[in-house]
Amino acid sequence: MSSSRRLIAYGSLVAAVAVLLSWFSPTDADTFWHLRTGRFIVESGFPRVDPFSFVLNSGSWVAFEWLSQVLFWSVFSIGGAPLLVAFKGVLCAAAFVLVFLTGRRQPALAAALAIAAAFGARGFFVERPFIFDLVFFGAGLFLLWDRDFSRPASRRDWIFPASIVLWSNLHGGAAFLGPALLGAALVASKSHWRSWGPLLCASVAAVVVHPSGWGVLQQFWGTLTFPAKDLLYEWRRPTSELFGIAGVFFAASVFSLPVLWKRRRHTAVWLGFSALGAMGMQRNIPFLLLAAVPALVDVLGPWLEKRKAWKDFVLLPGLAVAAGIGFWVHTEAVYPHRGLIGIPRMEVPFRGPLAFLDREKIRGRGFNEYEAGGALIYRASPERKVFADGRSLEYGPEFLRDVLQWFQPNRWQVLDERWNFDYAIVRRRSSGAYTARVLDVSPAWRLAYWDDEAMVYLKLNKSNESVLARHGYVLLQPGRSNHQYIQPIVATREGSNRLLLELGRTLAAAPGCANARQMEIFVLVRLNRIGPALESAAAAVAAYSDRAQAYFLKAWVHESAGQPREAEKAYREALARLHRRARATLGADILNNLGKLREVAGDREGAIVLYSRAIDWNPRQGNARRNLRRLRI
Repeated sequence: MSSSRRLIAYGSLVAAVAVLLSWFSPTDADTFWHLRTGRFIVESGFPRVDPFSFVLNSGSWVAFEWLSQVLFWSVFSIGGAPLLVAFKGVLCAAAFVLVFLTGRRQPALAAALAIAAAFGARGFFVERPFIFDLVFFGAGLFLLWDRDFSRPASRRDWIFPASIVLWSNLHGGAAFLGPALLGAALVASKSHWRSWGPLLCASVAAVVVHPSGWGVLQQFWGTLTFPAKDLLYEWRRPTSELFGIAGVFFAASVFSLPVLWKRRRHTAVWLGFSALGAMGMQRNIPFLLLAAVPALVDVLGPWLEKRKAWKDFVLLPGLAVAAGIGFWVHTEAVYPHRGLIGIPRMEVPFRGPLAFLDREKIRGRGFNEYEAGGALIYRASPERKVFADGRSLEYGPEFLRDVLQWFQPNRWQVLDERWNFDYAIVRRRSSGAYTARVLDVSPAWRLAYWDDEAMVYLKLNKSNESVLARHGYVLLQPGRSNHQYIQPIVATREGSNRLLLELGRTLAAAPGCANARQMEIFVLVRLNRIGPALESAAAAVAAYSDRAQAYFLKAWVHESAGQPREAEKAYREALARLHRRARATLGADILNNLGKLREVAGDREGAIVLYSRAIDWNPRQGNARRNLRRLRI
């Protein structure tokens, strides 16, 4: 195979793996407000003041990412989520193909390292301006890696500062990474400063060729010195990440530094600073992975050349098979929510809560959590302004600290007194902390709407009085992660009937609310109203025909009604629709219940098999363990 064909073959494999790893539906909260900002710029021009948050109150805003936001919105408006995800995939592929080409002296080794690095950076493959940083960083490595800086710069090298202008408009001060690469190389090498010095100065100046001008510098410095980095996950120091692929690359990079220093000092400096950056902040890990690919090729390549080389017709398919197996294992173990999908979809949350607020003509200031701001901006801004969103520098560290800990009673009191909220939109959590407790116990607030995604609380004031009279809840507290709190309520018939009225009102306002449907079925069975319970279960199956939970509810009603055949059939239908990720939870419960039905039918051996399988799926399934122990005695 000729050298050019080898590069094309291995480069295509690297690109394919990068696209595959990035092929998942947009879910990052910041993606939503970036898209809405892009739309705003297309429709209204470059923003000088903030249009989205009443906290910022139309204050000055440096839209340093404006060009990437316009690109994201333009792509999305043309082809929706599939084209947006494909665009992201092309950018990810470009970054890793560039570092593969930088190490092209050993194509097979460079491809293997680039693919492994792409796996390590998978968590950062999101539709945000940061993705452009990876492309430009990879391009900088490709252009400068083999350069002899003791020789004068050529005319072609002046493309570098021109590219910095583009980078700056895509992601503001992050473009300083380009001049930093060049400056570090010039300092570390015996450089021809007379020709390279002006080019470096032009590259630095290129960063402020931006509609915001010097505002880009202010934004960059503010980000570097932001005192509350510990509050934001991606800005924290890495911990468990260093036990995975990134950790292997970090260790290999550290051991490679002495060898690189002897051969090309500037590459050792780049790799060393990339390693330090990754240790200081999680979001810098991809830069280490990119820099490590050509560095490790330089270190390991000469050693491999002395060994008997494998033929490409063995290496290429073997690498492709390994990448496929790696994708499956990596997805199952690390990113089960990013498995292989067909056509990506963008599901923006909070449609129901916002529709309720609009329907009831509720205005004023609304509280929302930090993580929810992006979706609310996408859906409702600028008509309905948000309280907080994914931006940090604009709000400041103290505000950010209060918002991220809003569920503490003293913090909530301070926020409410300062901003005088009229309503609050709070996300529902399937597990974890009961954050909505501060609102449930407050005499000044009452729940008015809820669905599977979020809850809407209204302040008890004159403007909300009539709405709360029609929609206010007294018993339900859907912010809790379990339903144990309703046990005292359903202990009496009167309490059960009052709870059913509230659940009926929930399902009238949010017909697709699976949690309300589940609670309704539980209460109806508790009251021995099997007919209405079966009707509710049938409605759940009709609404969620692809979900195992709906069939589980139907089976449980049949089992409670003493209908074992119908129950077993529904349980097996639930099992057929069960997602792999739900095996340890819902799946183990289904198998345990099937085991009990088999036991009732006199099939002792079948029950043992089902109980054993339930324990295999979830070793902590206590009911299955007790049932199996009882049968084996």
